[in-house]
Amino acid sequence: MYEKVLCSVRQWLIEVSNKYVNIVNFEILDDNAEILTVNIETYNFIAQLNVSENGFKPYRYVEFYALDNKKDVTELPAYVYHDTEDDSICDIINNLNKAMNFIIQMSD
Repeated sequence: MYEKVLCSVRQWLIEVSNKYVNIVNFEILDDNAEILTVNIETYNFIAQLNVSENGFKPYRYVEFYALDNKKDVTELPAYVYHDTEDDSICDIINNLNKAMNFIIQMSD
């Protein structure tokens, strides 16, 4: 299942980076069989997407969190998504789309 999630999130990342090429900056930090880590930046938000299988974490494979640039870094993230054992690939992609919509709409 992890390999399918990783492949689907990579495809999603290609599509969304092409769609928002003039609005969002994507920086891939790690991309291999064990982990995908991407920094995502809009005018008002800095976000990170992590996809991994191993390690102690509060999610199954996928984590997305965004911090508001206008707030103190000690404040809670503005947006957080963690997948669960029950999430399908479709659920994960839908939630990543919601996360992107949030950081883009809130940056207007």
